[in-house]
Amino acid sequence: MNLETKRFLQDYNSLLDEINDEIAGIDDMTKNKKATKLSDVNILDLQQSQFLYNWYIEIKNNIN
Repeated sequence: MNLETKRFLQDYNSLLDEINDEIAGIDDMTKNKKATKLSDVNILDLQQSQFLYNWYIEIKNNIN
């Protein structure tokens, strides 16, 4: 895994922490699990951050 992907995943997991904090009081909502690889990323979570969404697309385009 390259450095850019590692940095992206760190920022993505920070976003998940924020989302999990927001849903903490709702009993029937499951918490998001941290991503350890790009395939763990849920594109729906990226709707919360245009920056992370664009970064994700850039990484995916560079891989293919």
